[in-house]
Amino acid sequence: MTPFFLPISENQGVQDTITKKTMEQQLNLHDKQESPPVHNIGELNTFHHKIYEDVPLTADIAFYWFTTEVSEHKVTTLWIEWAQKLLQAGYSSTQIIQLSQFTNTENQITLIGLTNVILDELSIDINDFGTILKYKAIYCIQLKLESNENVFSILESLEKIFLDYPAAFLYDFHVLYLAYKELREEGEQNYWEGLSFRNKEMYVKQYLNNWIRKPQSQLYQKWEKKPRIQKIVEYYLLNKYTFILSFVIIVSIISYCFWLMYKLSDDNIITKVMPIFGFIIFIMNLIFYIAKINNKKS
Repeated sequence: MTPFFLPISENQGVQDTITKKTMEQQLNLHDKQESPPVHNIGELNTFHHKIYEDVPLTADIAFYWFTTEVSEHKVTTLWIEWAQKLLQAGYSSTQIIQLSQFTNTENQITLIGLTNVILDELSIDINDFGTILKYKAIYCIQLKLESNENVFSILESLEKIFLDYPAAFLYDFHVLYLAYKELREEGEQNYWEGLSFRNKEMYVKQYLNNWIRKPQSQLYQKWEKKPRIQKIVEYYLLNKYTFILSFVIIVSIISYCFWLMYKLSDDNIITKVMPIFGFIIFIMNLIFYIAKINNKKS
C-alpha cells in the first residue's frame, strides 16, 4: 500500500499542527519541602529519552500538554500520580515533590504552573514532539494490552493518533486498522500480507509487542527502499490521480471494443454478439472493482 502522507521524522517538531506552548515562569510557591534529590535538575537533561522508559506516564502527560490549547489545560489526579511515579523512579525536584503531595486538583493555577516547570526541568518540549509521539503510542499499547482491551479498539486509538499526527513510524497502524476492519466486515482483506480472519487477534497482538521493542513502520521501510522514480509513479498514479487514471482506462477499453466490433462485423451474428456480451461483463466488473476501492478509501 502506497503511503499517502508526508511523514514526521522522530526528531522533527510539528509546529505547523501544534501551537508551541510558552513555558510559564516558576510561580512563587510557599512552604516548599526540600528533599535530597536522586537526580538533580542539572542532570535531568541527560535522561531526555530515558525518562519515558522509566516513567511511561510522562509521554501521556506531555502529549496532552502539547496537543491541547493552553486555555484548555486541566490537571487531574493523574498528574499527582505522575509526580509520585517520578519520585519512585528517582527523579526529584522541589516542584515534583510539591505536586506529588497534592490531595485534590482544586488549585488549577498552581498545578498548571508546576506542570510547566517540571516539563521544563525534564527538558520536554514541543521541538521533540516526534519522541513524545513515539512513547505516547508505546504507552497506549502497553496500557491497553495490560487491561486486555479488544485488539480492534487498540488499533482504533492508534489510527486516530496517526490521522492527527501522521508520523512515518505510525503508518503500519493505519494499514492494520484498515485490514482488520475489512476482515470484520468482509472476512478477507488486501491491505496486509499474512493477516487473515483466523489469525487476526494473535497476529496483531504479536505485531504490537514487536513494535514496542522496535517502533518503526515495516511498510514505510519497504517504501523507502524503492527507487525514487517508482515512488513518484506510485504516489501520483495510485493515490492522487486514481479516478482520472481509471476513467482513461475505461474510455480506452470502450474505444478498443468498438474498434474490434467494427473490424469483426459481417453477417455472422456470433461475431457481433460475443464481443458485446464480453464487453458488458468486463465493464460491470470494472465498475464494481473501482467502487470497492473508493469505499475503502472513504
